[in-house]
Amino acid sequence: MELVRIDSKNVWDIVNLSVCEEQKPFVASNAESIIEAYVTKQDGGIALPFGLYENDIPVGFVMLGYGTNGDEDEPAVAKNGYCLWRLMIDKAFQKQGLGGRALEEILEYVGTNPCGPAFIAYYNEDMNDLSVEIGFPVAKEIAGKGDIELKFIPAGKKAVGFHKGTYQDLSQLYEKLVTWIGQRGYEPTGVVYEYYYNSPENIPESELLTKVEFLLK
Repeated sequence: MELVRIDSKNVWDIVNLSVCEEQKPFVASNAESIIEAYVTKQDGGIALPFGLYENDIPVGFVMLGYGTNGDEDEPAVAKNGYCLWRLMIDKAFQKQGLGGRALEEILEYVGTNPCGPAFIAYYNEDMNDLSVEIGFPVAKEIAGKGDIELKFIPAGKKAVGFHKGTYQDLSQLYEKLVTWIGQRGYEPTGVVYEYYYNSPENIPESELLTKVEFLLK
């Protein structure tokens, strides 16, 4: 069993999968789910749709979500965690134990893959000698290799703000956060994190969503 990202090459193979007639009232179509994933990403959320493949044959579909989106029926565990939004096995491949194997693959993915948006940590503001780290959060500890290493994002007080729009306009949010910090008498540590919830490769720059965190002493 293998989880395969859905793209232009396999999307119709996945859309054409379906459950039995008596199951359809309880399971959204794969087309509906893929549309929901697209809209979630456009709104700055995280949705991860995959095709389920057995010996290179598409046999099912799964979609994971990460974090909360503001829905009334969201479970508490959705905050800072994965949720299983969809899981289906095509009617031609049911009763073969593939659902259980799919869950095993999902658990493996959740444990070793990014569980949140990519980030950059800025350790100074010297553009001639800039010190930064680039990374993403994971659900469990993993081994590093070469220049890649496991680190922990510090807990504690933070000044946090969100910016929707081009990266060039991020300075406006920085100015507001610096003012807010000063007015309340906090002292920054000098470390700032930027989290990127979507990419200019996928959406217009006006829809980019970025979170900025100032770590405070």
